[in-house]
Amino acid sequence: MMNEGLSLAGTLRVVHTRPCVGVLSDETMAQTIATVGKNWLQDVLQEVDAAADALKFHKSGIGVAVAAAGNTDLSTGIYSRVTGTQAEGASANIYQSVATIAYTGTRSITEWGIFTTSTGGSLFSRKTFAAKSVVNGDSIAFTWNLTLG
Repeated sequence: MMNEGLSLAGTLRVVHTRPCVGVLSDETMAQTIATVGKNWLQDVLQEVDAAADALKFHKSGIGVAVAAAGNTDLSTGIYSRVTGTQAEGASANIYQSVATIAYTGTRSITEWGIFTTSTGGSLFSRKTFAAKSVVNGDSIAFTWNLTLG
């Protein structure tokens, strides 16, 4: 008998740019899918919760607590959530959401999350990373890929 189990794996690409300078860093890393995110997906499949196209709201923060499956929010989020664009990734089993967050002050960005609504809702995935030192005018493009395998 063949096992046809479903697994979820996510990656996050973080591209930090500065006007008149260009790309300061470009990294791709694995990230943590939160338990509440898995539960939300199960509810979507049962049509108990919001539509599946709601998984597109990105937020960054300055918290340093390590990402864990039990997270329900960012450690120290800043600014409002940004609506990402949704697309099929490199293959038909990859869901992709891309959002660019512009910064208006000097901060050390160290965490990111994707949520199911623009406020409230469920945290689906969270990632902490080495600080990206942003200044007024900088932006970070977050490209999140969720592989259903």
